[in-house]
Amino acid sequence: MRPIYQQLGKSNGFGVIKDKVIKKGVEIRKRTYICEYGRKYTCKSAKETSTKKMLCSWHVNVSYPKVNNPDFAIFINKIVDEHNHDLSVEAVKFGEDKKFNDEMVRDIQFMTDHCKMGATAQRRYLEGKYPAHPIYSQDLYAMIKKFQPTAKSLSNDTTQMSDWLDKQKERDSRWIIARGWDDDNILTHLLWMTPEQVESWIQFSDCVINDITHKTNQYGMALSLFVGFDRNMQNIIFAQSLTIDESKQSHAWLFRQIVEAIGIHPTVIMTDSDLAIDAAVKEVFTKTYPVHCAFHITQNLHKNLRKPLGDHYEKFLQDFYRCRNSLV
Repeated sequence: MRPIYQQLGKSNGFGVIKDKVIKKGVEIRKRTYICEYGRKYTCKSAKETSTKKMLCSWHVNVSYPKVNNPDFAIFINKIVDEHNHDLSVEAVKFGEDKKFNDEMVRDIQFMTDHCKMGATAQRRYLEGKYPAHPIYSQDLYAMIKKFQPTAKSLSNDTTQMSDWLDKQKERDSRWIIARGWDDDNILTHLLWMTPEQVESWIQFSDCVINDITHKTNQYGMALSLFVGFDRNMQNIIFAQSLTIDESKQSHAWLFRQIVEAIGIHPTVIMTDSDLAIDAAVKEVFTKTYPVHCAFHITQNLHKNLRKPLGDHYEKFLQDFYRCRNSLV
């Protein structure tokens, strides 16, 4: 029954969704279909948000009686053909065109469940495999979220961690805690620094190493660590953060929280050769000299030059090491 009304909605510029249902056992006897704008929404956030839940009155009641129904017919009991919003066939078509097809959904589920790939890596894969299909971040995040741990477990863990951090801040105001949220009020970025880490940044941020570990946790978030060393050449952690992806925007957000909270730019920052980090450093750490980690450079050589250079690769590598070591 629903595909008929979906097609009706598409041709008239609105979406149709399921609402109330009455079952007898496992069989559906009555069903109500409503406009996608037909539900009520109560906002719990102070932020300005847009929503499709605006109590549109359009609906259709149908029934499938078991008695006196020899032809197994579906009956339309009521139609309210009124809307309180503009109708747009183009908008509905746009929404349909950007939906992930079944094969794409299976790919996203596999990459999320088994490969633990984040949104950035999944986007690159999907854009390469499906070049004609538009990929929108909000849709991709929502689909990835479906295959991640349940919202309840995530919410509980997020709440517990957030509460713990807030308690530390209440006990000592020198704690630095920064959170970032998306349009659906979902946590996308979290950075925190203890008072000791803040003091270490003030004293020893001449050289900072920033390394981000790909999403190996059950929440699909990347762990970004800011590391350095003290006057005894002992490693110290300046700050730690969790982020939804490894985009330039995410790196810039992290860097900006530190600058705004402490006001000190590193003298030198060492990163891998990721272009997104380079762009974020240039945008935020304007007083900092960026360098690339020799280990990551070497890994990139193995990855990108071994095959093209073939038999000449070993000779090239020896020359590279000789050049690199001469700079130490």
